[in-house]
Amino acid sequence: MDRVEQVLEAFMKNDAVVLFRAFTNQYILSPLSKTEFTSHLIESSSSRCVTALLIYGGLLLGLYEIVLHTGVALNLWRNPADEVFKEIPVHCAHVYVSINLLKETDDEKKEKEGEEAEKPRYLLKYPIVYHFEFSPDEYAHEEYGTDLKFIRGKVHEWFLTSEVYHHHKREIQDVQAKDFDFHDKKGKLLQGEEQYLCHLGVDTGDTIYCVIRY
Repeated sequence: MDRVEQVLEAFMKNDAVVLFRAFTNQYILSPLSKTEFTSHLIESSSSRCVTALLIYGGLLLGLYEIVLHTGVALNLWRNPADEVFKEIPVHCAHVYVSINLLKETDDEKKEKEGEEAEKPRYLLKYPIVYHFEFSPDEYAHEEYGTDLKFIRGKVHEWFLTSEVYHHHKREIQDVQAKDFDFHDKKGKLLQGEEQYLCHLGVDTGDTIYCVIRY
């Protein structure tokens, strides 16, 4: 027992421990004694010890979270919680589709070849905006919802029954689903027939843009 007491006494007299205790008393415990709401937390030696441990534990936990999320944001490492709690994006239940038609001209062919081309001229002065809803029976996956292939086919099927198609049928002729290009709200082309809309950044209620090439 005497040996343990000697080791403990030597530990408490260590310069680093003395400095740590002085810092704790001055900057942690002393401010707590100045208010009646926190003074009872340091009434006894045991309560002072518990209070100091809890405060330092909270500071260490906060520092850990800051370092962890900073590293994740900078792509230095992955959040270990992602392996346990996998985030599932909310499926897309309905979208608005803004539709217009564009004939491939010589200018567009030049643009594909990297040459300067004129601004494309759309067939409709004002695009058609139509609301498409998806029922659970139409989901390609019960959690992720429908995919790009389905919305392409759904818009194609609807367009063939629209007044615009019948009014311009002679000019448009026979358009296929592959002629429908979809862009997100930022103008990025949506690609990948098997990709779910939620994975392509399309959320419920978003407006996506469809260009029908004929």
